Amino acid sequence: MLALKQKVLDELEEYYGAITTATRFSDEVTADGERLLGLGNLYDAVIDRLEAVSFEITTRYQKRTTLLQFWLTVVFGATEIGFIASSIATWYYRSEIWAVLAWTVGVSFVTGLGLVAVLRGRME
Repeated sequence: MLALKQKVLDELEEYYGAITTATRFSDEVTADGERLLGLGNLYDAVIDRLEAVSFEITTRYQKRTTLLQFWLTVVFGATEIGFIASSIATWYYRSEIWAVLAWTVGVSFVTGLGLVAVLRGRME
């Protein structure tokens, strides 16, 4: 049994030695091929272009996200201020629905314009 175990270990060691030698040879061939064919430069050029494309995609995504956040802030901010104005207007104009509606729409519109003016300056 011990002899069989020793023989298996010897064979495995020889197998690993052959694999290491073959790998070492293929590493040298690969390195020479890369140098002769200029694959390193080609690889670097492809990576540079991929990084440029990735940067462009990220920049466009960030720009669109910022624009969406801008308009959501304007719409929800103006709407919320309009609701506050309508609740205040109902105290003063209890029976005049058109006056309350005018206050709500007017304040929402003016608030929206104000938010656009303030936030547009910060975006640029």
